[in-house]
Amino acid sequence: MKKTIFLILIGLFVAIPAALRAETVTVDVDQIRYAVDTDAGTAEVEGLTRLYAAITDLVIPDFIEYETTQYPVISIKDRAFRGETNLHGSLTLGDNIATIGDYAFQNCSGLTGPLTIPGNVTTIGGAAFSNCSGFTGPLTLGNNVTTIGPLAFGYCSGLTGSLTLGDNVTTIGNNAFSHCSCFTGSLTLGDNITTIGDGAFAACSGFTGSLIIPDNVTSIGNEAFYDCIGFTGPLSIPDNVSTIGNYAFLKCTGFAGSLTLGDNVTTIGDEAFSNCSDFTGSLVIPERVKSIGKTAFAGCDKITSLVIQSQNVDIYYKAFKMEGLESVTCLATTPPPFFYETPFGDVEDVFSYSNYSKPLYVPAQSVDLYKTATEWRKFTNITPLPISEISISLNKSETKLLVGESETLIATLEPEGATDDISWSVTADPVDCVSVENGKITAHAVGSAIITATYGEASASCKVTVNPIIATGITLNVSDMTLLVGATDKLTATVVPENVTDATITWTSDNEAVATVTADGTVTAVTVGVANITATCGEASAS
Repeated sequence: MKKTIFLILIGLFVAIPAALRAETVTVDVDQIRYAVDTDAGTAEVEGLTRLYAAITDLVIPDFIEYETTQYPVISIKDRAFRGETNLHGSLTLGDNIATIGDYAFQNCSGLTGPLTIPGNVTTIGGAAFSNCSGFTGPLTLGNNVTTIGPLAFGYCSGLTGSLTLGDNVTTIGNNAFSHCSCFTGSLTLGDNITTIGDGAFAACSGFTGSLIIPDNVTSIGNEAFYDCIGFTGPLSIPDNVSTIGNYAFLKCTGFAGSLTLGDNVTTIGDEAFSNCSDFTGSLVIPERVKSIGKTAFAGCDKITSLVIQSQNVDIYYKAFKMEGLESVTCLATTPPPFFYETPFGDVEDVFSYSNYSKPLYVPAQSVDLYKTATEWRKFTNITPLPISEISISLNKSETKLLVGESETLIATLEPEGATDDISWSVTADPVDCVSVENGKITAHAVGSAIITATYGEASASCKVTVNPIIATGITLNVSDMTLLVGATDKLTATVVPENVTDATITWTSDNEAVATVTADGTVTAVTVGVANITATCGEASAS
């Protein structure tokens, strides 16, 4: 028994090293310390060795050698060079690096010159280069970067030139480029960015030209573009954006032209566009907006017309203190509530004092409500909404019908009004393929049409495509036929469904030397043999 137990223990002892063959070893090369994973065949930068002098022009190589094997350097670990004061001159990063960790080069202010992020890098960690104020020149980001962490380049105040974030970037972290004040050129945001974090570009005052917010962005964080005074031209907030944070565009004084808010914006934060003094024209608050923060548009004094489409919105003090307003239109049938008491107990108007003498247009049935509602009653000229201010929408912008089908479109007026005055028209090809009566569309023939609902000067359209009813099957009256040479017989085909748009049947023989078939299904035996006769309608067939 002792021998048996001894053999079992030996077996277990041998198995353990086999399971632990993977090894990570520390390797020092040129004053840089690496963690080499001999099993994965990769190396990561851990930082500097403890025995080093000042390093000028730091180079992270593509590969390092350990025991005659080349290992690609794929990562710079968290805090690898954080606060290192003996780094001077340029920084060159190897092409195999995929990840730059959190705080990797934070406070390395001695690094100078331009900064290039290699093409294989996908993730730039939080505060990776924050306070690296010595970089002077352009910042080049590889096309594979997907995530830029919080404070990644925060306070890198020497970076200059334009900045392009590629189409693979999805998230710009909080304060990612905060106080990078020396950029002198355009800012290009990749098409797939969804989130612009708090303070992402705050105090990046040198950017110039237009700012294009990509269509996939859903939220713009607090102070995202605060004090970016160099942007020029109009600004459009895409339809996917739901939240515009507090101070998001505060003091962006360079914008000129229109400010357009996307249809799905629900929240406009405190001072979101405050002191954006050069926006002009009309400002439209979309119907889905539920909250407009304090002083949200205060100081936008060149905007001349305000249209509030939302039926249910909370409006806070000084939200619309805009000296240039010549008219205000509110489409809500119930006057929206105002919150005009400050946290200190002071009462502040929502509008500028000079605005209250200008026309306030509201739904005709709501004039008396506005004349008694808090804040709204300060307007001395409350007027029924002109018909030109009424908008119309349809429940569908496109639909498809089969020949013979019908569908009813629903038209909605904002603000609500009588639908008796809505007129319907159709433009069709061919002319008679579709008809419409009081919104009910009937499809008569294959074709396409545009159905338009009109109310006053407002209109909305729906594209209609009429498709044929196609054959789904064919049956023949017989499955076998025997004829003498020279004799004839007739096949009969039945197509389903019965209301197929084109019931034309095509007859064919696969061996006309034996039997032929005419367009009406008549079969003639030519000589001795076998032939398959096929009836086809559209994609359906039978033999």
